[in-house]
Amino acid sequence: MTDTDLVLQTFEIAAETGEDITQAVNEAFIAASPTSGELMDHMDEYMLGRMTDEVLTVLMADDVSTQRDYLNFEVDSHRAYGVLPDMYRQLLVAVRDTVRSMLGSAWSADYDAAWDARIQALLKEIDQAALAAGEEV
Repeated sequence: MTDTDLVLQTFEIAAETGEDITQAVNEAFIAASPTSGELMDHMDEYMLGRMTDEVLTVLMADDVSTQRDYLNFEVDSHRAYGVLPDMYRQLLVAVRDTVRSMLGSAWSADYDAAWDARIQALLKEIDQAALAAGEEV
């Protein structure tokens, strides 16, 4: 089973709980990054849900490199709002931690390794996008 398969499996198990993870992800993200929370104060539930949906789409992609153009666009456009490259790591970790919490004892070392690999692959793309936009990483 690939890392992508394992990450997708965790989402499937989490979905079986019937809980909407949007609020839990946003709460975990804001707790880990209060500055990000300040930047998101103006966002309504629709926008927060849309942001979470986009993050989940990127995390579920078969190949992270297929998300390069999208990530370049997002990193560049979010720069204007004061989003720093490290905030993306905090968001991705918040998603992972929320899914892990939803899985409880079903979470495994294999899931942990797959998520770490996925997050690192995405952060590599995000860092490259930030560098291309003239930011320090």
